[in-house]
Amino acid sequence: MKGILSWIGILVVLGLTVNFACQFGRHWTFGRYGMTLSLLAADGRTYLDGTEVDPASLAIARSGSEEECFLGVLIVLVVLAGCVVWKRRRLYRMQMKAFDQELRRICEMRRDNQRG
Repeated sequence: MKGILSWIGILVVLGLTVNFACQFGRHWTFGRYGMTLSLLAADGRTYLDGTEVDPASLAIARSGSEEECFLGVLIVLVVLAGCVVWKRRRLYRMQMKAFDQELRRICEMRRDNQRG
């Protein structure tokens, strides 16, 4: 079950990436910071291909600081990913320290039993 869930997660991310890439040029393009910019039609309410824009994306696009908003989100995600990596490495070090201490204790017990 655990293996299936990890594959489902990978497939969902892959599917969303392909979907996002397929909308390049119709819904979005790259801006000056390398972040995405919405491509709105002349009416300002739809994308270039005529599909409706959701209210949150429309509000961000109309604010004029769409790239800065997405850059802020990217920074937050990078910081959170860094925290996860740091915590996992810390947990690994704690586990290895406990394993090393237990191994030393077992070796000492064996030596004491062999002597006495």
